[in-house]
Amino acid sequence: MDRAQQLGKEKIGTLLLKFSIPAIVGMLVQALYNVVDRIFVGHGVGALGIAGITVIFPVQL
Repeated sequence: MDRAQQLGKEKIGTLLLKFSIPAIVGMLVQALYNVVDRIFVGHGVGALGIAGITVIFPVQL
């Protein structure tokens, strides 16, 4: 089925789940990356490194 036909004929709830799951998985992976990054920087550099990550985080997005 063509994607345009899907958007016109399927239920909104089904479409919402179908198209939002990849975005949710991507956001979870990004959050996990940030947690692991802060752990490594915290152990290696310390508080100043975590402060640097906090300042740069909005630029990364």
